Amino acid sequence: MNHKNTAAFFASYILSAFGYEFVFFVSILQIFKTTNNPLLAGLLTAFTALPKLFSPFYGVITDRFPKEAVFRITSVAVGLLIVLMGFAHSLPLRFAFWFFISFGLAMIANARTVMMAEVLPNRGYVNGNVGILLSLNVAKLLAPLLGGILVSQLPDRTLYFLAASFYLLAVLASRFLDLPDRIRTHRDTIDFVQQIRIALRYVRGNSNLMALRYLLWAKGLFLGSQVSLYVVYVKSFLGESDFHYGLFMTFISVGSITGAIIASFLGLRLRNLKIIVAGLTFQYAALAGLGFIHSFPAALVLMFTSSVCFYIAAIALHSVRDTSTDHSIRGTVYGTVSAIGAPLNVGSMLVGTWLAGRYGVEKVYAVGGVLAMMSMFAIILTGRFKFQHETAAEDAHAGDVRPAQGWA
Repeated sequence: MNHKNTAAFFASYILSAFGYEFVFFVSILQIFKTTNNPLLAGLLTAFTALPKLFSPFYGVITDRFPKEAVFRITSVAVGLLIVLMGFAHSLPLRFAFWFFISFGLAMIANARTVMMAEVLPNRGYVNGNVGILLSLNVAKLLAPLLGGILVSQLPDRTLYFLAASFYLLAVLASRFLDLPDRIRTHRDTIDFVQQIRIALRYVRGNSNLMALRYLLWAKGLFLGSQVSLYVVYVKSFLGESDFHYGLFMTFISVGSITGAIIASFLGLRLRNLKIIVAGLTFQYAALAGLGFIHSFPAALVLMFTSSVCFYIAAIALHSVRDTSTDHSIRGTVYGTVSAIGAPLNVGSMLVGTWLAGRYGVEKVYAVGGVLAMMSMFAIILTGRFKFQHETAAEDAHAGDVRPAQGWA
């Protein structure tokens, strides 16, 4: 393992992740405080998810060009757009800037995921995903704390400048990356749409990736508005302050970090269907439980425990994805899988936040959690949710890409 390469990757990852978490926290809090409208908070989250519809195209770019260059160029563009967003005074203009920023965020997410698979290949996938989710949740832990402190002390423009600086620091960290030279294949001569069709056929022929697709559908359909409603749940339903919202998000992040650490000790034993189902079941049940809890401390304990279980399952699922996907088409496949769930997520965010404003956020969590759990069990009972056990070849850089039959 090249420790300098690994350190450079995770430094660039955590800095870019922190930049996103910080600017999202500040933006969604300001929008809800200004309008007190759950639908507008959901709209911001929907704008974040909408560009994922085009993820296959980002994946083609990642597969065809140096991944670190794609990451750097896009990060600089996102940083500049965030700075400009700080100068926008009207709400529609801020939404417009966020819409374009979200395209860059989706491109960065695709490039980072593929870079991880090259920095930590083969059996490093479990540890790589542990490291990624630890980095992500350290960002989720610190960003709400810092944002909650600074949002009432600094002007908006300064907050957005600060968020942009994290992306520029991520670019500097990525300069120390030394990824393998990309090997050109016959797919470099075909158009983008044809390569996306190859990726779709690949996903359809891979039982592991199909199982992930079903999970994305179930979770996206019933719980797509989950994150955007946290601020509504804490401030409106529980009647707490901005500080309490930051504390709520912090407990979720601490639980996620704890789950990732536990997953690192489980290692390859983690890839077990029972562990995945148990983790998702507890998370769905916990979200449903929010609808019946009127105590802030009890909600903190519930979300902490839920996050521990969910992230153990999430690392297992990500490792399944990585070991099931051929190296030479990885970016396009990841983008395709992401795009499959995007319409459901966007629709769920908008409908869920509208329902929260009309009927109450607690009812949305209660019903959504139960329906997500029931749909997952229904998928399992149909026999469509199953994993096979064979790793995709890492040296298939030329010729036709054949679907892998499973994971090791």
